[in-house]
Amino acid sequence: MSNDTFLTIAFSLMIGMFALMLIIGIPRGKRMQKTNEKIAANQAKQIELNEQMQRRQLEFQERQMAAMERIATAQERRGE
Repeated sequence: MSNDTFLTIAFSLMIGMFALMLIIGIPRGKRMQKTNEKIAANQAKQIELNEQMQRRQLEFQERQMAAMERIATAQERRGE
């Protein structure tokens, strides 16, 4: 086999492998990007839910403290 034939075959294989890499890689990259976007959206949703839960707990604690203060005031009035 002459050098010219070898170089032609090697170059053709290199171009073929590059094309194969593009054919496989581009759709895979797009799928990964969509997956990453879904993960980011789910994380943002989870952060919002956590913030809502913290607000609810704080409101509950505030209501509980107000109720305890009313009970203490009522007990003081009765002289207990």
